[in-house]
Amino acid sequence: MTRPDATIIVTTVISGIALAVIGLAHSAALVLIGAFVIGLTEAPQLTAMFLIRSRESPERVRGQVFTTASSLRMSAFAIGSAVFGSMLVFGTSTVIWAGVGLHVIGLALGLAAGPPIRRSSVRRRRQTTRAAAPDSTPAGPRTLAP
Repeated sequence: MTRPDATIIVTTVISGIALAVIGLAHSAALVLIGAFVIGLTEAPQLTAMFLIRSRESPERVRGQVFTTASSLRMSAFAIGSAVFGSMLVFGTSTVIWAGVGLHVIGLALGLAAGPPIRRSSVRRRRQTTRAAAPDSTPAGPRTLAP
C-alpha cells in the first residue's frame, strides 16, 4: 500500500471517530474538538486523492478525469446535503450517526476491494518487456537496410 492510499484510509478512520465523538458529546468543547479534528483530516485526504488521481489516470485524459471527479464530488455534496438535511426531522444525533455509518461503509468497501491495480506498474512492465527485446518488433526481427 502506498502512502496516498494509506492516507485515505487513516484519515477516513480518524474523521469517522471524530464524528462519533461529536455524536456522543455532551459539551460544546467536545463538539468543537471533534469538528476541529475532522477539519484537520480534510487537507491530507484531498491531497492524497489528487495524488492517486494523477498517478492512476492516463496523461492524455488526466484533465477530463479531474474535472469529471470534481463534478461528481460537487453533485455528491448537493445530494448529501439534501438527504441529510431532510433527515434532521429525526434529530441531529440521527444525522451524525448516519454519517458515522457512511464512514464505516465506505471504509469497509474500500478495504474489501483490495489493493488497486496500478497503471504505473503495468506501464513499467510493458517498458521492461520492450527493453528486454529491443531488436525485435511485432512484425519480426529488425533488419538493417544494405
